[in-house]
Amino acid sequence: MNRMMKKRILLLSSLLTLLLLAGNLDQAQAQIQVNFKLNKKVYMAHEAVAGQLYIVNRSGRDLVIEGRNSNVSWLDFQVTDSRGNLLSPVPGRRGLESVIIRSGGTFKKQVYVNRRYPMGQKGIYRIRASVYFPPLKRYFQTKIQSLQITEGSEFWSQVVGVPPGYKEAGTFRKFAVLRFDYRNQKEIYFRLSRSDSGAVITTYSLGKLLMVTDPSVGIDSQNRLHILHMGAPQAYAHTIIDVEGKAEPQKYYFAKGENRPKLVRVGSGAIVVEGGIAEDMQDAVYEKNEFHKLSELPPGMPIN
Repeated sequence: MNRMMKKRILLLSSLLTLLLLAGNLDQAQAQIQVNFKLNKKVYMAHEAVAGQLYIVNRSGRDLVIEGRNSNVSWLDFQVTDSRGNLLSPVPGRRGLESVIIRSGGTFKKQVYVNRRYPMGQKGIYRIRASVYFPPLKRYFQTKIQSLQITEGSEFWSQVVGVPPGYKEAGTFRKFAVLRFDYRNQKEIYFRLSRSDSGAVITTYSLGKLLMVTDPSVGIDSQNRLHILHMGAPQAYAHTIIDVEGKAEPQKYYFAKGENRPKLVRVGSGAIVVEGGIAEDMQDAVYEKNEFHKLSELPPGMPIN
């Protein structure tokens, strides 16, 4: 067999190997489908960047993805900033728990990208999720998604002390209320930070904002923040937030003519809502869906 014939046989053998590998990868890709979808495309700085992870198992058998006891995290992200720089993950974050996906089943989980990657600066970020399957010894990657992180405008802030009974009592926190404008839509946001270092503890939306009347803000005798804002025509949301950034479920009030709800401080130092019609007293259903309840929102991303 001459040298030319040997080269042809070697080339054909290499091509067949590549075709077989490509076929196996395509088959695996069809059997296991991974998708990641961001909850929205524009976020306030320090807000939790959340999205839904989907894994569809069509392999014909149950799949086990090893979690925290494994040497390799089964979920990772590739995050680049506006300059195209690849971000390094924040050290010390624990991996996810092990997952069993039944044959024919779909695994769904909400995950928070900026709990692991530093995305506090304004700009455009690009994200791709990678899921590792130990039996196949390979990663399955999703399509790249882009998002924008921007900043709102602060229209109220105040430093308060952390009272006894709370973690880190005796230290100080900064409450801030911000307005977020994007494409003719306004939202009202809350932000909690450390007054000494300025480190942001949490940032999240309180719902849509109508600037027909300015939001009312006050701090009660327990150093809790009260916010009353208009979220829909004649409809107001009352939010109470403690010094750890935890909010009580919002309560809703409706204006009727000149009878509008307002925040009032009583003699004990407490703050209450006077005027308007409370939601449980409202006879007619009134645009309840205009509000984003805090229970439906992702939690803020902790710094520590």
